[in-house]
Amino acid sequence: MFRKKDHLVGLDIGSSFIKVAELKTTGQGHVLHKFGMARIAPGSIVEGRIANMQGLADDIQSLFKSQKIHEKNVAISTGGHSVVIKTINTTTRPGKELHNTIYAEAEQYIPYDIDDVNIDYQIVGESEFSPEQINVLLVAVKKDLVAEYIELIRLAGLNPKIIDVDTFALQNAYEILPYKNTEQITLLADVGASKMSLNILKANASLMMRTICPEPTRSWKRSPTSSG
Repeated sequence: MFRKKDHLVGLDIGSSFIKVAELKTTGQGHVLHKFGMARIAPGSIVEGRIANMQGLADDIQSLFKSQKIHEKNVAISTGGHSVVIKTINTTTRPGKELHNTIYAEAEQYIPYDIDDVNIDYQIVGESEFSPEQINVLLVAVKKDLVAEYIELIRLAGLNPKIIDVDTFALQNAYEILPYKNTEQITLLADVGASKMSLNILKANASLMMRTICPEPTRSWKRSPTSSG
């Protein structure tokens, strides 16, 4: 993704801020070339869904202009309740048959109509319980959520090239760091204004992923005390 012909800009769309980052490749490796962030109007993003399409597109355009970023190809990520991540076990089968089996079994793990989601998967290794079983990382994202973000990026005058999952995007960034330790267990935590994503890694393999959406903060008023 760092070659000029494949050059992308990372765009993070949060519920309170949007952030943009552009890397360049040097003899010392990948270097942060440009970075900027801007606060967005409250209510622009609600539970991961876009509530103010035009306003948010204008904010993205302004951020790119303020940072003098001219690249139009962007990579974004999404998460929250509209994204399902699940590790499942299935019997080892040849290529096309395995593909069909995973899609058939996916329906029981996804709390949405199977026709309403985009599904992807990756085989992550042999099951620890049986050599005839494999572990499969299954990911499903609601199609209307993907369509929303594509519309937003295009409305901002940009080209959506990659739509990743927040947890995976953070892991990908971690894996290119020169000082990572693949022998130890590592916790990656993405703490945002409206949700927190956790990913526990061992040797670049994810052991557990969780997305936590906290309850709204309650405001407490102190009761007057009586004297006597």
